[in-house]
Amino acid sequence: LACAASVMNTLAEMGSDMAINEFISWYESPENSIKRASLNAMARSGNPAAYPVLSKAARAVKYRWETTGAAGSFLTYARAAAGKGDRNSMMKVCRTLIRNCNDRDNIQFKTGALSTLVDNLGAGSMSYILEALGSNDKSYRNAALMFINKVDDSRVTDDLMAFYNKAKPEARPEIIRALGNRKDVRAAELVESALSDIDSNVRVEAAEALVKLVKEPDDAVKPLLGYLVKWQNIMDQAAAGSALKSVLSGRNTAMLIPALESSGNPGKRTIIDLLAWKSDPAYFGNVFDYVNSSDDQVKSASIKALVNLSSWNDQQKLIGLLEQTVNPSHTGDLQTALGNA
Repeated sequence: LACAASVMNTLAEMGSDMAINEFISWYESPENSIKRASLNAMARSGNPAAYPVLSKAARAVKYRWETTGAAGSFLTYARAAAGKGDRNSMMKVCRTLIRNCNDRDNIQFKTGALSTLVDNLGAGSMSYILEALGSNDKSYRNAALMFINKVDDSRVTDDLMAFYNKAKPEARPEIIRALGNRKDVRAAELVESALSDIDSNVRVEAAEALVKLVKEPDDAVKPLLGYLVKWQNIMDQAAAGSALKSVLSGRNTAMLIPALESSGNPGKRTIIDLLAWKSDPAYFGNVFDYVNSSDDQVKSASIKALVNLSSWNDQQKLIGLLEQTVNPSHTGDLQTALGNA
């Protein structure tokens, strides 16, 4: 019997179906090692005669992993059948696994079935992907989003946008991320609107996605600044600041100044940090206006930013501010700024 397992494993590696009847017969062995080798050989053969045996074996173990590997062999058969042009059998197996594998003991077979459908159907698998995006299982949803990247078809963007408003709230940030990753400019309007969503997770993903979708960097600056001014919490400020760094240039940095003036204190800190990051002395005066802010964090951010913004013309202002400063941290920053001026 050990020899039989070895022979079947060798034939399985070859994808041979020359001994399909023997494979089926050996499955009746009482030894698990022989059953496992038989199921594997049947699966890799892709022979239609193997389907009912593999289907029954997988169903008997409730499509869960166990020592004979019945469920895994059933999935392997789907891939082998597709490789031989038997798309109908492949789809039948995959639909069965997707329907029946719904817990942590067998979700891997559900995910594998979805991957097989995507590999073989391309954009034709979108109905299965959208169904997956409605799953309560985050790992399965994330797998679906990963598989979407395999499909190079503009219809995917259309389907994702159409599905977005129907999706579970927890799936919407994931869909926004997927739209950004596809870099299809047709999704820019939907993603921009998501900057105003009540869910901060959606907004944060939208900020990152928008910069991947605009035709020109300038097109993202205004909506991102509107987002920064409107939403003052830490997550939104971090997302807005990060996204703006990818689109700011010497040409559009001036757009920060009206937002600096109209924003709340968290937004002012973010914009001051961005101006410091750009290191353009032209904005020294705009930042210097906030060195006496009643908000300690705005004040500290402003003084620290002067290190990157000061020039020779600013020395007198820096000396005057240094003379009235008692905070050791601020003193150190101002001394550094003077050294850079």
